[in-house]
Amino acid sequence: MSFDDRGNSRNARLTNGFTSPTPLLSPCHKAGTTPIYAFCQQWQSSLDTLPDKDAPEAILNFAAVVRDMARLQEQEFRHRQKAERYKREVEKREAALANARNRDHHQSIIPYSTAEQQGGQQQQQMPEENAIQESAEVAECRIRVDSANRKYTEEKESERKSIQDTRFMTLNSMQTGLSQVFLSMVTFSGATVESFEKLRSFAQNSKISRITDS
Repeated sequence: MSFDDRGNSRNARLTNGFTSPTPLLSPCHKAGTTPIYAFCQQWQSSLDTLPDKDAPEAILNFAAVVRDMARLQEQEFRHRQKAERYKREVEKREAALANARNRDHHQSIIPYSTAEQQGGQQQQQMPEENAIQESAEVAECRIRVDSANRKYTEEKESERKSIQDTRFMTLNSMQTGLSQVFLSMVTFSGATVESFEKLRSFAQNSKISRITDS
């Protein structure tokens, strides 16, 4: 028996309608009170009282949780990809800064040596002017490194929060959803078994056990 018993309920109602005017199995009974009709009524009553709504609802709720978790995992993956991209950008900018510093240091030595040989006022001015000119390139590279580092830090923080959200969903919502699914299925299964046992007992007491045994 499935969670959706509309087909079984419809069959039971049709059987009730068919047997109600027909005194089967026991001619002494009036129409509508034959054992087979009473059995069908009992069957219909059992189907109507089954908890067949809790399990589908729990399954649908759990499916919604799974979809939300998949969405969070997708967000986490996107943040991780962006963080890795920003990390490579930081490494690239740091390498450019190191090269700029090397050039600045190298170019500041050569003019100073030339000016030292020429002597006079040029010896004092050349290193200072060249240092100012070259330090602008280093400063620009440092700004780029700081900007890349800031983006990388922000994206890593977004990734960390996304991981926390996914973990919370996994540990709490999934656990709760699965518990509800299993509990509703156990409840439905137990009620179904109890319903069939009552029907079998009713059939045996009504001397129509061959209906349930066939």
